[in-house]
Order: sequence, then structure tokens, then C-alpha cells
Amino acid sequence: MRKVGVVVSINLVVAALHFVTGPDYRGPWRHFVTGYLIAITLPFAAYFLLAVNDDTMRFLRPWFIKVGVVFAVISSAEVAQYLGKPIFGRTYDPWDFVAYAAGALLAAAADRLLFPRIFHFWTEAEAHY
Repeated sequence: MRKVGVVVSINLVVAALHFVTGPDYRGPWRHFVTGYLIAITLPFAAYFLLAVNDDTMRFLRPWFIKVGVVFAVISSAEVAQYLGKPIFGRTYDPWDFVAYAAGALLAAAADRLLFPRIFHFWTEAEAHY
């Protein structure tokens, strides 16, 4: 249950970022923040939504499966934009695919390497994968 709290917190932070990183953002690294920050943080957060459920959906246990699922689902919106269908945005940017992959891979690294060191309950025994 503590793992769920961490995942909810991650997703709430990513949701809150949407309020400060929109087109009116005028802070540092404006091009990166308005163009790619959300494209990195969304797959990061989505990965952990799958990680919480990998106990019931056993095929999601390996980290690379979660990365693949997240990348495929989120990339589908970019493909739709390329085809002229505005889903979660209107502007096709091929660099978004790189950002999506980076976000999902960063999440996998956090899941496997960082979080077990920070959270004593974030172990393979408890996570069952």
C-alpha cells in the first residue's frame, strides 16, 4: 500500500506540472519546458501506474514490458498527430518519441535502481517482479 502512495504522489506532481508548463510559461529553459518536459514526465508517471498493477497483470512484471507498453500507448497520440488527428495535442514532433522513450526508461531506472534504495518497502519481494 505504501508503494501506491508513492505512485499517486508521482502522478499528482506530473498533473500539477501541467498548470505551470503551458504555452504561457516564461521561466528558464522555456523551449525544453514547453516542448518536452511533459513528454518526458507523462510516460514516467504512466510506467508507475503499470508497476502498481503488475501483481494482478503478471505479464507486466518485467521492466522492459512496462517500458514497451507505455512507449507504444503514448506514442500512438504522436502518430495520430502526424496523421492529422489531434489527440492530446496538435503538433507532430518526431523528437517527442525520444522524450517518450527517455521518460519510460528513466522510470524503469528509478523503479529498479533508485527507489529500492530510497524506500525500504520498494523491494523485489514486495513488488513480486
